[in-house]
Amino acid sequence: MEYQITLHPSGRTLTAESEETIPQAAFRSGASIPYKGSNGTCGLCLAHCKLGEIGQQLPHDYRISEADKLAGKMLLCRNHPGSDMEIEVHEISD
Repeated sequence: MEYQITLHPSGRTLTAESEETIPQAAFRSGASIPYKGSNGTCGLCLAHCKLGEIGQQLPHDYRISEADKLAGKMLLCRNHPGSDMEIEVHEISD
């Protein structure tokens, strides 16, 4: 399944497949977001899901508090989209 993901504050929209992580979709679309690895230990890709549902969540070691989870915080490298989404994450520029 294919979903539309809008990155804020840039407003860039990208397409993501349900079986890919959000950074994979971003890089495929030419967007550059904070990302160091793909195992969920560093927390660099911590972002805020403003709207939408998180699909598959892969296991990780980075600690996210329950309050942050309830507020929509997520690790982009360890989550797949579950619907169209709006995500607050700053894009990296040259």
